[in-house]
Amino acid sequence: MWHKMVFSYRTVFKPSRRETYMEPLGLHYCDSGTLFTLLSSLGNLEAAKLHAKVNQYFFTTLGAVGIIIECVACPKCSKVRAIGKVELAEPLTFKDKCHTLLRIKEAKGPIRVEKGQLEGKLFCYLDKVLKEEYKEKFHNCMFFPIEHPLENEKYTHYFGLVNFKDFEGCENVYNGIVTECFRHCYGMLRSAFNYEEEKANSNQCSAVLKSFVEILSWAGSNVVYNKVQQETKEIFNAAKCTVFIHDPEFTLVPKAVASGKPPLIKQASDKEGVVYHTTTAGKVAKKRKLINIPVVKDDPLYSATINNPFTDDCRSLMSFPLKLNGKLLGVIEVYDKNTPSLVFTEDDISLTEHFSNIVACAINANKMFYHFHDLKTKQQFLDCVLLRRFKEIDNEAVKSVMNCRHKHNFQRITDFRFDPRVIPEKHVLCVCLTIFESSGLIKKLKIKHQTFVRFLLKLKEAHSALPFHNWTNSLLTFHFVFICVNQYNLIKDKFVTVFEYFTLLMAALCHGLDHRGPTTMFEMTTGTVLASLYSSPGSISQKHHLSQALRLMTYPDCNILQQIDNEEFYKFAKLLGNMIEDTNMANRHQKMQELEELLKNGYNTNLPEHRRLFHYLIINCAQTCYACKPWPLCRKIGEDSFQEFFRKGELDQAQGVFEVPDFNEDILKLPEMNCHFIETVCLPNFRMLAQICPLVYLCLVKIDINLGHWKEEKDKIMATMTKNLDDEEGEEEEDNFFR
Repeated sequence: MWHKMVFSYRTVFKPSRRETYMEPLGLHYCDSGTLFTLLSSLGNLEAAKLHAKVNQYFFTTLGAVGIIIECVACPKCSKVRAIGKVELAEPLTFKDKCHTLLRIKEAKGPIRVEKGQLEGKLFCYLDKVLKEEYKEKFHNCMFFPIEHPLENEKYTHYFGLVNFKDFEGCENVYNGIVTECFRHCYGMLRSAFNYEEEKANSNQCSAVLKSFVEILSWAGSNVVYNKVQQETKEIFNAAKCTVFIHDPEFTLVPKAVASGKPPLIKQASDKEGVVYHTTTAGKVAKKRKLINIPVVKDDPLYSATINNPFTDDCRSLMSFPLKLNGKLLGVIEVYDKNTPSLVFTEDDISLTEHFSNIVACAINANKMFYHFHDLKTKQQFLDCVLLRRFKEIDNEAVKSVMNCRHKHNFQRITDFRFDPRVIPEKHVLCVCLTIFESSGLIKKLKIKHQTFVRFLLKLKEAHSALPFHNWTNSLLTFHFVFICVNQYNLIKDKFVTVFEYFTLLMAALCHGLDHRGPTTMFEMTTGTVLASLYSSPGSISQKHHLSQALRLMTYPDCNILQQIDNEEFYKFAKLLGNMIEDTNMANRHQKMQELEELLKNGYNTNLPEHRRLFHYLIINCAQTCYACKPWPLCRKIGEDSFQEFFRKGELDQAQGVFEVPDFNEDILKLPEMNCHFIETVCLPNFRMLAQICPLVYLCLVKIDINLGHWKEEKDKIMATMTKNLDDEEGEEEEDNFFR
């Protein structure tokens, strides 16, 4: 048991006999020989070794275990590099706001610290060293502030004596010894401290720069997030890491997860793999501040109420935001700091500020790469005309179509009123392939299945995303041609040949290929690239569709015409051009007169001009077949065509080409225009086709029903407008009366 012992100053320390010669150095407590021996051994030492040497000096002279505490300005924390003669493998770091340090700073002089008053982490290390190295237990402790020699009341270090010999007036004696010792070795102490800080900063900068180069080298690929995860674990010496990317719609999306696979979060999100504010990462994203949890299971912040599937089995956690110019790009979480510290220190927290910046820059560069890559791809898609570049088709997409085991027996698919939109997206191309196969066209033209599937995939990709002229519109046209030819046995009755049927189907699929939107008049007036390229008489858009279709059909990966000879190819190209040109409404009046004359005199399948007009009639009925579809589909496509029409009008007006009235806000124009289109285009087309194919009469019945719906909608709008007008007139008369 430790007993308090009372010693005089002379029993503790005996000054040198030459102390009279040391008066200019101010040595009244320390032995000059021992002190100079210490100073001579401190040169070129690392901070931890220097601290251990100084501590050993005090243990030799006073029999007490020494501790030197460094005060770090940035970040505001304190470090202990050695306890007694034991050098710590990694500096012991604790916050500058701990209770012990605050007491020492306020005292500005020697202060006794009892066992229960020491900072918890410091006491644990101290108790361990005392038991293992000195075979002692903790009894008492006294701390001394080390003042800067040139600046009063600026304390950069604190020195502690553990298990010192207690006697009356010992504070003054120990304070004098500590003051004299550090007065002469302060310069070396400070230099070693600065060297260690510069070395640590240099190592951090090198590591961060290396990580930045490594991450940035993978920009533009999906591997970049795995590289961020890997570099983060190396920088922070962590066992696991998860990288989250901020998504404005879904908050946080995990890109690289510690377990390797994103978990299914049912309670914390409404989308698989999306993390919300109920996780630690979500809290960091919301507050945009770092969270450091040294011991997960004991920390009140991490409780059972926080649903965090990424940290179920971790012992320590640090989560920090990725910000660039004040904008949140994501969150990184690291788990389980490796030995020797096992918890994330103040140095790690300081490092996050710089590391998060470089990761944010790399992720932003990755996003910009993808953004510019998408822009470039879209620009190529829009600007390339004859020398068009198509993206390579994934082999997996081809295999998924060819190996599809679905029966594709959709109900009423052979009915004119069938809505192709009910076919799931992944089965649309399968249905198209089945139609060609069932007709025997692929076998007769010797087209390879894989080549034809690649053609369909690229054909779908090449369609524009306009409201009306898009892939869905081409599917409707394609489906009508298929039904019309097969329901009425047009091939068997020699209305069309197999070759013409194949060309009709291709024309239906390609008649809106890469549609740009503007009309032929707009293209010619503004002198666009297409107008310059297709300067010969005729429709510019239809020529462009034909050019793109032929370019696609002869593309190396999807050359479906490679087995036909030159003569058949020229015949196919001419016939396809005529059919696509027939979709232009500009020459409709002349064609309708020729059709009336044909029906009056009778249809002759042996006359080429009659077959040519019949092709015109089929393709025009096909491209306007939405009028005979169920009312919801008919109305939807009517709205889409209305929207695209006024999109062209706005473009014309913006270029100063035409003066276009502003009908966008006139809700009456939608039913009016659709009624006019059905009465002047759809009904005449289908009435003529019904004279050749009587079963088309069913389509006429459906068109009349849909026309009635449009007229009913028009009448309702007019009644509402009339009522509103009467109300306004009544209010105006009332105002005039009171005036």
